[in-house]
Amino acid sequence: MDYINETNINNTLLYFVFGFGDGSIIQNFLNNSSSWVKFVVFEPDLTTFMQHYNEDEMAYMLSDGRLTLVIKEDESKDELTPILNTAIQPYNAKHIKSIILPEYSAKYADEYNKINNELVKIAKERISSSAGMKLHAEVPCKNELYALSTLSDNAGCKALFDGLEDKNIPIIIVAAGPSLDKNVFELKRAYNKALIISVSRAAILLNNKGIKADLIAQLDPQSYGFLDFDEKNENRILISSKGDIEVQKQYRGKCIYYDFSGDLTGNCPALEEIPVIEEHGGSVATYICSLFLESGFKNIILVGQDLAFSENNETHAGGDSRIQGSTEVVAEVPGINGNMVKTRHDWLAFINCFEAFIKKYSDATVIDATEGGALIHGSRVMTLSDAIDTYCTKEYPIYEILNNLKPIQTVAESNLLADDMFKIANSLSSIEDKIREFISIGQRLLNEKNSVSLSEKQRYDSLYYEVLQGKTGNILIYYCEDFMQNYINYAVSFEASQNQDAKIKLEIETFSKMLEKIPELRDYMLSIYG
Repeated sequence: MDYINETNINNTLLYFVFGFGDGSIIQNFLNNSSSWVKFVVFEPDLTTFMQHYNEDEMAYMLSDGRLTLVIKEDESKDELTPILNTAIQPYNAKHIKSIILPEYSAKYADEYNKINNELVKIAKERISSSAGMKLHAEVPCKNELYALSTLSDNAGCKALFDGLEDKNIPIIIVAAGPSLDKNVFELKRAYNKALIISVSRAAILLNNKGIKADLIAQLDPQSYGFLDFDEKNENRILISSKGDIEVQKQYRGKCIYYDFSGDLTGNCPALEEIPVIEEHGGSVATYICSLFLESGFKNIILVGQDLAFSENNETHAGGDSRIQGSTEVVAEVPGINGNMVKTRHDWLAFINCFEAFIKKYSDATVIDATEGGALIHGSRVMTLSDAIDTYCTKEYPIYEILNNLKPIQTVAESNLLADDMFKIANSLSSIEDKIREFISIGQRLLNEKNSVSLSEKQRYDSLYYEVLQGKTGNILIYYCEDFMQNYINYAVSFEASQNQDAKIKLEIETFSKMLEKIPELRDYMLSIYG
């Protein structure tokens, strides 16, 4: 336990441990850490691991979902880097700790330092890429609040899945990788024989080639102008409830929603039927792939999913370089054509996600018809022409299905939801008063601790929960997530339990920022529901 206390395990979200040893330290880590703390443990010597391995004693520990164990079995293979690429994400990149177990430090110091440098490099890449793309949390919150006002005009993906009764219908997901230039015209042969879904970035190229997808998928809180070509708003949009509000407005009546937050909606049966995908991989294509696999569809065809630089170092088809991201090559991976191709951190994570989906949904077939780029292990590699000949053999009334989707709510149900949101917006005034009282007592707890009565201390704790509880509190936390998350991470840490004054200071700072945000949130909600 002394070693665990020294490492301050509960003040992190992801832990890298070099060395498994006899497993006792790892077991203690698991026993004394929170459910949200993840571990990647690297054992550099298979022989050492087998000497200590006891199935009866270790089976339970190794089945713990928080633990990923990587054992080096082949010097020529790097099995750890792909695991780190998947484990390190923008939300945890600033909350990683790395240690080497004492008995490994002398023999493996150089190898540990090399791995630790790679870990830091990946974490910096995640922080850098998310900083460039990240929007304040209020943007997706505002987008979702708007989406809730349109439920009697738009359908949900549950209605789409019900309309597509035959789960064997091929789902073609078109991304914008450089190889799309090779086979884009083949898509015309799949009309009414598959559901063709284009990510928004690829939609421009399809439009320029005279090809129309059945749906355009929009995930990002901003559209970056990818749909500017559609002046007549002729497309149907498969969109996250957090997707760009301008896209939602432009296509009102033609949106098919997925991914609503229960935090905003509370008890809303119609929305509870719409899937929320937890393991989605981070890209639009991985998200849509996961959404349809989770909903029981059996044949997914990937197109333009290079996940690697082209021979000319291009990142996207048609020369589209908007939000290109990092051009740093971080690894060479096997390519579809048997060669080695260059990839970067985010693409490597997407490759790993597709491969994880393929393992998880083993009764489905994922066909990679990209005709270039990185190999996705477990996929069936085919040309798009052959994939269409093999899987797209049956006619489906795609147009009729999409044009007869039932809205998520009736007008009457939508009006009730609007009334509820109107009341929440007005209730924010009383929340402001409670926050002011909370801050006042908190300041006294810091500056006049001995004169604060027990009832005031109890009132301080009570106000905390009154502000953050229920649907109003959930909306407020979501809208203020930028700084609320920092507070939450600290509040559950070991450090916070040892320093109450520091915790109160951060609470006062956090609630003061929240107080500043409330008027704009109230005004925004009233502009929609007032």
